[in-house]
Amino acid sequence: MPTVNKSASHTFTLSGLPFPGGNGPVLANGLEAWLSATAECQREFVAFMSKRLEKDRDLIRDLQSSRDPARTADIQARWLGECVRDYSSQVSRVMAIYMRSIDGELGREGSKEPSNSER
Repeated sequence: MPTVNKSASHTFTLSGLPFPGGNGPVLANGLEAWLSATAECQREFVAFMSKRLEKDRDLIRDLQSSRDPARTADIQARWLGECVRDYSSQVSRVMAIYMRSIDGELGREGSKEPSNSER
């Protein structure tokens, strides 16, 4: 029976899966890497959304207290700039997680795809 074991580092180990074609270890390693990267991305997403919601709460508070149209426009412009920076940074962090996962997987013995010249 397949088992999924989670360690403190949130990595997954799959054992006993009947992969067809004798590619079981390679497919299992890829699936483990994908599950670990996905779990890390989910944690990153929750932390990001928590921070963004705090900033959005602050925006609403600032807008409610603003009585000057010029100050309101400044508040909105500042918030928009922060959003662009925050989301851009978040995409970079998520891509780094997946790139580390891919780099780690390609570095494992037996899981490296042959290059076009080796085929």
